[in-house]
Amino acid sequence: MKFKEYLLTDAILKPNSTKDELSMMNTVINSIKSYGLFNSPVIWRGFNHRTSSIVYKVTNDRSGSYYGKQAAMNIIKGLGLQTEPIFITRTYNNARFFGTPHIFVPDSNFISYYNKDVQDVMHVDNNSNVDEIISGYVKNMNKIPASGNWNEIILSCKSYYLINQAHMIFHVQKSRYATIKNPGNISTYKDVVKLYNDYVSYFKWFYKQRGKEFGKDD
Repeated sequence: MKFKEYLLTDAILKPNSTKDELSMMNTVINSIKSYGLFNSPVIWRGFNHRTSSIVYKVTNDRSGSYYGKQAAMNIIKGLGLQTEPIFITRTYNNARFFGTPHIFVPDSNFISYYNKDVQDVMHVDNNSNVDEIISGYVKNMNKIPASGNWNEIILSCKSYYLINQAHMIFHVQKSRYATIKNPGNISTYKDVVKLYNDYVSYFKWFYKQRGKEFGKDD
């Protein structure tokens, strides 16, 4: 599922400085730990938003704005989500179909919905038995389901972070600090933390060579 037009820029919080960026990433790491995701497989979301930030926060406080095929709308309504639906995939390659792949990290309690027979809710035929499809969804609180690679996961979450892993990899992949050199090396959230540590180590070295302090605003 792609981002819909209701997700406008006023719902996105971007860091205004390197210091803000580092502070936001530290908050992200705390969220990973607090929700017990450290050893969990990462989940991805395709997202097209032009920024060089390594992370941004999305507030999902809109309601009643989701639209799509009638069957899809009926399924979303029948699931009784507390927020607008967030569509996630298990793999980097699948996320590429919907935008630039970003790693998803919740910033609030979340509910996941997964149906092993639904690859994409937008592909459900309008003549399908919607009630039967709704009953096939497994609902979990603060837990990422063990889904197949190509089946979407629907989340209900009030706020979350999207990590621009490509921006970090671009800077560190050819340096001596790189332990994560491409998206294929990212499988768990532990790897996300490792990539961020590589990024910080690289820039500490980079700024030291220029007599500056990394993360200190001018």
